[in-house]
Parts: sequence; C-alpha cells; structure tokens
Amino acid sequence: MEGFAGPTDLGVHYYDDGDTFSYGASVVTGGGFKKPTVSDSVDVEAYAAWHATANWDVAVGIYTGSRAQDKDEAKKLNTAERFNASVNYQSKQWRFGVEYVHSNNWNQVATPIEDAKSGWGSWVSYRYAPKNSVFLRYDTSNPSRRLNPSLEKDYIQAGWDWKATSYLTVAFVAKHKQQTSATIDRDANEFGVWTMWNF
Repeated sequence: MEGFAGPTDLGVHYYDDGDTFSYGASVVTGGGFKKPTVSDSVDVEAYAAWHATANWDVAVGIYTGSRAQDKDEAKKLNTAERFNASVNYQSKQWRFGVEYVHSNNWNQVATPIEDAKSGWGSWVSYRYAPKNSVFLRYDTSNPSRRLNPSLEKDYIQAGWDWKATSYLTVAFVAKHKQQTSATIDRDANEFGVWTMWNF
C-alpha cells in the first residue's frame, strides 16, 4: 500500500522457498533505491509464509530500523516499525487476496513526535485468455492515527493488461484517490498506460 513501504531497497537478502513454508530476511539501508542513503545503522526486514494448499498462502512480515532518517546530524529518537499480514489465493485464472499493515513512527525517527498508521488492501484479477486479464484493487488507510486521526485515504485501481511478448506486459489502468478528514475532502483521478519488462 502507498506510503507503507518502498518497492525495493539496497542490502543483503536471503530467502528459502519450500513446499510448505517459505521465509526470508534482509539487512538493508532503509533509504530506498531512488536516492540511496546510508545512515549510522542498518534496518532489518523478515517474512514467513505458509503454503496451506496448492492455491492458498498465509504470510506475515516485520520491519524495524531507522529508514536512514538518522543520517549525519539527525539523531535517532524513535524506531520505525512495521507489521503486515496477508492471505492470498492463486489459480490458473484467478488471483485475489487481502492484506493488513500497521506501522509506528515510519517517518518520525528523527523527531520527538510519534505517530502510527494502518491500512487494509484487497485485490483480485481474472485471466480470461492466455495473454489477457482484468484486475481491481482497493486500499483504505489511516495515515496519521495519533496526530490526525480523522484523516483517511482511499484508493481504487482498475485495469486491463495484455502480455504482448514473453518479456513485455502492457496495462491500461484507471485510478481514483480520495483523501478526507475533518477539514479536507480531495479527489484525484488518473488514467494511463503502463508497461512492465520481464528479464
């Protein structure tokens, strides 16, 4: 979900993928990959997944560290923490799942002010042809549970994708975002074409 984690991070990663259980652990910089930043400490992330059946997975994950916010003169006053859990289903045609995320002080490592945020996400996709599928996603979150508890963000995404080649997927996607609180009510809509290269 948006704002709860980056897509990837620099570090050392280990994982083991078993038939019944899978697990992994990472030691990362916490600064993300767009502008890699190294601080005085490293962050730790870990996950475990139970493959209950051939189609169902249950997974949990944790994260703890500074997210590179204690760089240079900034002092580490809080620890960034995140917990997430998900249940997922996958078959040849269908994929759907639900995820819960809760974090503490995700952006408050170098400030004495503490905050927390949490959210739910759900998604479904249906592959109606070997190279075509439709998908839908809905997220809702409370990004500032302590400082601004009335703030709520909702996100809806719907689209169609086409696997043009074995290494290229093209997707037509519509997105809607809504942000509400005691004082604001904002909406944003977006439509575009995205591509994904598979190496």
